[in-house]
Amino acid sequence: MRDLPVDIVKLDHSFVARMAANATDATVARAVIDLGNTLGMVTMADGIERAEQFSALRAIGCVAGQGYYFSRPLTATAVERLLAECDVGGDELRLPSFKLEKAG
Repeated sequence: MRDLPVDIVKLDHSFVARMAANATDATVARAVIDLGNTLGMVTMADGIERAEQFSALRAIGCVAGQGYYFSRPLTATAVERLLAECDVGGDELRLPSFKLEKAG
């Protein structure tokens, strides 16, 4: 992986969905996140639908994610508006509705 011209590794939604109930999926998720972090890549988790998934992923070092927990699909105009409302702090870009209750 280190020789590939990529800087983002995406964790498939199937692992995210089953990581709480399946030890093998949780191990794969942790391994992918650890590998990406060790190689200096961003690991993006796909299919985050619940707060527990988001918390578990952050606890094992996943710093980026997408899924219905954050938002349903948006138009380009809606994305621009959302990004304009985000807070920038250090290396993070936080969605306005996730300042305390969800990003905590």
